[in-house]
Amino acid sequence: MGALTASATAVGAIAFLARQSFTRFLNREAERFKYTLGVDAKTRELLLRSQIEFKERQLSEFYGPIYAYLKRGEPIISLWKDGRLYEVEDEMRTLFKAANEDMVRIILTKSHLVRGPTIPKLFTQYLTHVAVWHAYLNTSHKTLPFPREEFPEAFFPEEFVSEVVQTTEALKRELDDLYKRYGVEVDPAAADVATEVKPAR
Repeated sequence: MGALTASATAVGAIAFLARQSFTRFLNREAERFKYTLGVDAKTRELLLRSQIEFKERQLSEFYGPIYAYLKRGEPIISLWKDGRLYEVEDEMRTLFKAANEDMVRIILTKSHLVRGPTIPKLFTQYLTHVAVWHAYLNTSHKTLPFPREEFPEAFFPEEFVSEVVQTTEALKRELDDLYKRYGVEVDPAAADVATEVKPAR
């Protein structure tokens, strides 16, 4: 009888120790799981913040300023084509030249903010147009002395406007969606980077 009692006591002690060991194991696993969850949440938060910050930079430093220059130029070009700026053509050329120089500087120094893995061909075409047109501004012609059909690369690529406008507005929508989805509070004036002119000379 004593042997049975001793045996039962031993079995009970072993079971108790096993339960304690298992409980400690579960507690350690629970802590590890909580830590992993915390790390994952922190990682997601950092990725989200990085995504938002990159889109903000794309808009404020690259697409937004170019978008604003192009939008400003549209009505002026229309007036020019209508012949209503005849008396101030030199001033208008100076204005367009300055805007081109700013946009070229942005493209050349901020190309890492271009959306996608490569710089779109339209950006290269625009850079070529600016180089050629600016060179001809210093001649007696003060403009390109040949038709578009003869030297299309020298003329402004109209699709460049569509490329910039569509990309800018898509980025703006995506950023607004991220703000709403994750409850990011943004000053409306600060968030409207796509329509601000921020030339950095």
